[in-house]
Amino acid sequence: MSLQKKRLGKFPFQPTPATTNKSLLNYFSEQFGINEFNGVLYQRDDEFWIFHENIIPLITELRFSRLGIKVAEQFGKGRKSGFRASHEFATCYGQQASNNKVSLTAEQAKSYYQGRDIHDIDTSNTKGEVLLTYQGHVIGLGKSLDNRIKNSRPRDLIIDQNLFDF
Repeated sequence: MSLQKKRLGKFPFQPTPATTNKSLLNYFSEQFGINEFNGVLYQRDDEFWIFHENIIPLITELRFSRLGIKVAEQFGKGRKSGFRASHEFATCYGQQASNNKVSLTAEQAKSYYQGRDIHDIDTSNTKGEVLLTYQGHVIGLGKSLDNRIKNSRPRDLIIDQNLFDF
């Protein structure tokens, strides 16, 4: 009986270059106060993912359809460039954050889950992307604007019907 070797195809991720890795970690440190991740940063196009260190030797041996946690995307060119954190990052690493966290009431959390922006909220101590919490748990991301938070919840996670009653 012969063992056939399956063709794995090209692995779509590359290790993140050191300069980009440093820029991304600086962004998370300045924006959220998160200074380290457990794992190794990899990049696919403009997306950044964290893989567990133990997976790295298996990349050439196994075919993966889902691997790691998407933590950010890079956007823009020149002066208007930067990083945008992902919803997965917020829910996985948000508890480690010390900056730019906004606590929501039940009514505001309901609006967030329904995909609406949150109005009449104090955003004076926040700037840019913020982690949104409800009852001490990080539920997602938003962008702090003048007395409102723009909803950054992924559209495929929007819940239109009434999530909970008061």
